[in-house]
Amino acid sequence: MFDRYRKRSNEYFAMATKMLKTDIDLTGNDTIILDREKLGHFKTKKEQRDYWERQLKFQLMSITLGQEDEKAKEKVFLSNPDITRGQDLVRNDERTPNEILQNRLSRQQEQFKRLKDDEIMETILNTAMLTYDPHSNYYAPIQATELQIQSSLQLEGIGVSIRPDRKNPDYTRIVTLVDGGPAAKSGQIKPNDLIVGIAKDGETMTDVVGWSTREIVSLIRGKRGTSVTLKLRQPNTPDASARTVTVVRDIIQQEESGVTQRVVEVQRPNIDKTPKRIGVLEIPSFYLNYRARRNGEDYRSVSIDTEKALKELNKQNIDGLVVDLRNNPGGSLDEVAKMLGFFIKSGPLVQIRDNRGNIQVYRDNDGGEQLYDGKMAVITNLASASASEIFAAAIQDYGRGLVVGSTTTGKGSAQIQLDSLALGSATLTQRKFYRVTGGSTQNKGVVPDVELVNIYDDATFGERAQKKSIALGHYQNGAV
Repeated sequence: MFDRYRKRSNEYFAMATKMLKTDIDLTGNDTIILDREKLGHFKTKKEQRDYWERQLKFQLMSITLGQEDEKAKEKVFLSNPDITRGQDLVRNDERTPNEILQNRLSRQQEQFKRLKDDEIMETILNTAMLTYDPHSNYYAPIQATELQIQSSLQLEGIGVSIRPDRKNPDYTRIVTLVDGGPAAKSGQIKPNDLIVGIAKDGETMTDVVGWSTREIVSLIRGKRGTSVTLKLRQPNTPDASARTVTVVRDIIQQEESGVTQRVVEVQRPNIDKTPKRIGVLEIPSFYLNYRARRNGEDYRSVSIDTEKALKELNKQNIDGLVVDLRNNPGGSLDEVAKMLGFFIKSGPLVQIRDNRGNIQVYRDNDGGEQLYDGKMAVITNLASASASEIFAAAIQDYGRGLVVGSTTTGKGSAQIQLDSLALGSATLTQRKFYRVTGGSTQNKGVVPDVELVNIYDDATFGERAQKKSIALGHYQNGAV
């Protein structure tokens, strides 16, 4: 399968290169359906080439319009530098749309050539798992690392964020440095540095011009205590000015990615004599450093951070609390159960049914203790999923607070993490969770008590739009 894909891709690159050397007419009345799954297989070679040509024209039109937008943006930003907010402008780009697209395709072809066997296998395995349901996935080693970072909010690296340089995407630019991280401590790495080469763990320096950010990340990241050498240069300087910097990797806590808290004052005209003090908790995900907990080490989790935040808010005598779960993708079931225990006196929190029919009930058995027992609301949107839906549903079912916003994703399934594979890791759907009333959120989601404007398109987002989505489930006699 991959050999056929490789062959067709090379045919497309060859056709595109030849076509981009000509003057392409963009004034026709052609149409194109971008989602190929809505079309059948090509029946003839000519039909395939016709589609490729329309695809190329569409890309050229997008680049042409983008250049016009960039010039208009540059004019506004140069006149009002205060509103740029650190955006890097593509200044004085004299390349034609044909040249820009040719450079882009050349980079894609070079990346394609560098694909390794394990990356090819990753694609095959992940595609196979996705035929079961949308949430069973295979992760190659680098993706497995990313998954661990997202769930634990810490990584082992040098503490930089990177992205393709907008003026010349062949180069990857260092955008920011993490305060206190190895890169910042070195004093030799600066924002806007372009990464020219990388030597991983004492190996030979590899030229990474034209490499993707994913490939570069895989070279920079590594175990704590190991070293990596970067070859860097500032923009608009010759390659001869490049310098090499060796940095020892360390554990970097992503503090800004965790729970945040604040107090806002709200006063309703003709109702409140004094402003109401409303505490706000923003929960980005139900994160947990599984490995550190399993190894008996100090670990970070959303329940630990939320407990600290709630205690701080209680000290400030808040009149109400808003828990913001918008765009929260979910996370640990254990953590959401602990979180609910802060707000609910006692009782069941969520029930889980596995693929063998076994039922596990998470309960709050702390003797009626509540860390916060005041008025509260939970904000959700279509991107609130899984553990977020468990939290919102329990608050709603117990009448503990109002759910405000728009209907949630509708992901009522739970996955086990397979991190003991010989290569990479996987998630496998084996369980479904149910509300304390016995109802399921699968496909349906949590419907808010107070509905706000939905900024997402239901037709293309959420569990209801997923292929191979599990059907809605409900216990006939399963309320607990």
